[in-house]
Amino acid sequence: MQVRARSAGRPQMRRAGNGGSDGLGLGTTLIVGDATAPLEDVANPIGPDMVGLSTAKSMHARYEEWISFLFDHPVTNPEWHWEGDAPTFDALEEDYAVLIEQTFSHSGRDLTRFSDAQVNQGINFLASTACSDYMFSLKDSKVPIETRLSAIGSIFVLYRDCFQARCTETLSHLDHVERSALNSMCYMFWDINALGCLEGTDDEGRLADCVFSVLADTLRLPHLACQEAAIHGYGEFSCFYPERVEEAMDAFVANEIPSAALRAYAENARIGYIL
Repeated sequence: MQVRARSAGRPQMRRAGNGGSDGLGLGTTLIVGDATAPLEDVANPIGPDMVGLSTAKSMHARYEEWISFLFDHPVTNPEWHWEGDAPTFDALEEDYAVLIEQTFSHSGRDLTRFSDAQVNQGINFLASTACSDYMFSLKDSKVPIETRLSAIGSIFVLYRDCFQARCTETLSHLDHVERSALNSMCYMFWDINALGCLEGTDDEGRLADCVFSVLADTLRLPHLACQEAAIHGYGEFSCFYPERVEEAMDAFVANEIPSAALRAYAENARIGYIL
């Protein structure tokens, strides 16, 4: 079996795997973490009661299988998923959206058994459109909008509970040598995932509001690498939403910023000039 990679255009619905097509149990909510960080007032697309919440009433039946599929591999070059007989994970688009949300929401707890390099490799495989198409489920109009917004919102929890805890406070755009193996994915996340282009997507406005809320909250984290990643994300969206990016970067540089390099990076990201 071959690794499922992104095809041109919109990806097709995957067939149901061992979990079957009714693997989701949607309904009540499950609290996943301490959502203490404030939301951007102008972009609160999923409502304050949904931040840090899962739309699933319990953990997905295949959650542990999914976590092992993504992360439980030796770190190799080339990575495991490029092998011709690499395992695959077949499910429905809604399953993927829920599994992504639960993975990010519980990343501070459930990924601790994996090394920084394994987590970096696994998130790269999950997020990068060059490696897989799972993140396209967050843009698929067949998936309930609340599920998609909750999954996008959980990206902030990934930064707060995983990247902030495990990444070194160095700036990746300056190519600092001494850093965690996970810093690479912290920095590149918004560069490689399918959310980087929302133009023309169904529910574009609500999805974009949610993304900008995540970026704003991430930028407020007291961690140099996470702030740099948020700025990188803003820069990626500059060509689609220039006014929103300019406003956010102007507000950021108006504050006292201890790192001159980070300030300069934000000033460049304001006009989309990022590495």
